[in-house]
Amino acid sequence: MQHTAPAVRRWMKPIFLAAALVALMFLAAPYLESYRQKAHEQTIADNSKAMAVITVYGKNHEQIAQGSGFFVSRDGILVTNYHVVRGAHIGDVQAMLPDTKATYFLKGLIAKDEDNDFALLKFDVKEVPYVRLGDSDT
Repeated sequence: MQHTAPAVRRWMKPIFLAAALVALMFLAAPYLESYRQKAHEQTIADNSKAMAVITVYGKNHEQIAQGSGFFVSRDGILVTNYHVVRGAHIGDVQAMLPDTKATYFLKGLIAKDEDNDFALLKFDVKEVPYVRLGDSDT
C-alpha cells in the first residue's frame, strides 16, 4: 500500500503547505488581534489629547452653544461643526482641552462649509496637541 498515484503525490506538498498555513493563522490570530487592539488603544490615547470642548458665549457672558472639535495643527487650527459657532464673534468662542483644562481663545474663522456643517477655526495658541491626519495620496 505504499504506492500512491502520481496525481495524489503531486498535490500532497501544496495541500500540506496550505494546511500548515491555516494552522499557523489559527495559532497567530490571538496575537495579531492583541497587537491590533493595542495599536487601536494607543491611537485613541494619542489623539484624545487633541479633543476640545468648544464653548460660545453671548453678550452677557452666558453660554449659548457648546460642541466639540479637535486640533489638526500644532499652532491651533481646529475642526468643528459649523452650527456650533454660527453667528458667534471672535471674542465669544473658547476651546478647552479636558485633559489639562487649558483654555484658548478664537483668533479667526479660516473656512466654513454650511452645507456640510464644517468649520475650520484658528485659536490663539503657541503649541497644542493635535491629530495627525493621514494622506490618502500616499
